[in-house]
Amino acid sequence: MKSFKGIFLYCVILVFLLSLSASFEGMNIIENRLTGLSLSSDQMKLAFYDRYSLMEQLGDDGRSGNSDIGSDIEEGVEYTIGSSEDQVYEFQLILYYLDYLDEFPNGKFQETTKDAVSAYQGDKGFKATGVLDFETMTALQNEEIIYSLGKEGKEILRYQMILYYMDYLTQYPNGSFGEETASSVVRYQRDKGLEANGELDKVTRDSLFAESITYKVGKRGDAIKALQERLISLGYLDGQADGQYGNMTAQGVTRFQQENDLEETGNLDPETIARINQLSE
Repeated sequence: MKSFKGIFLYCVILVFLLSLSASFEGMNIIENRLTGLSLSSDQMKLAFYDRYSLMEQLGDDGRSGNSDIGSDIEEGVEYTIGSSEDQVYEFQLILYYLDYLDEFPNGKFQETTKDAVSAYQGDKGFKATGVLDFETMTALQNEEIIYSLGKEGKEILRYQMILYYMDYLTQYPNGSFGEETASSVVRYQRDKGLEANGELDKVTRDSLFAESITYKVGKRGDAIKALQERLISLGYLDGQADGQYGNMTAQGVTRFQQENDLEETGNLDPETIARINQLSE
């Protein structure tokens, strides 16, 4: 009997600890959504070191409107003053990029958000209630978002990272759309035969996402660190991964290419990355 009671008590404690852990994880997910996606996350790593195009890696769903932001909308669900759901943050982002919100979103539905929603509704010919209703959220999600000078956010960061690895940006990205980003976008657009407006419009974003990324000496980032870790585990690099693509990394990559019948460039090109990933599975 004592033994049975002991086992029962152990099970109760175990269930409590598991539920507590899940709660903490849930809070971490919400916090990550509100503060921006970390470059160390698995999602961002996959965005830059798999062999497939970036559009495929990040799961662009091909919506005609804004495919960077927003989740499914439930009919009948509304958000108003006091709401603080993840979806509030997402729609604040769209309002921010459309210039209806001046300050970067915080996920809290306050008076500034209500005023922004009312202004948007008025411009669309909707009843200006200031409430994020189904009609308003649907319209927002179908907006064509353009990232331009003066804006910031993880949505901008993902395109800056591509420009950085393609040598259009010299400074390591921080998610802020400044003059250097605008100039780099113009250069990229000219090289691709696109309208050189210096803005990250949908055509430019789609073109960037279709690019194949090659990592080389002088670059840095969490995607590089992840690949260094794989090369260490495969025996081609010594020490600890630091995300800095230096000469030692280049030498390790060259040795890997030699032994795997790949072109010996010392760069982490798509073919080399694909082989590293294959051998690391």
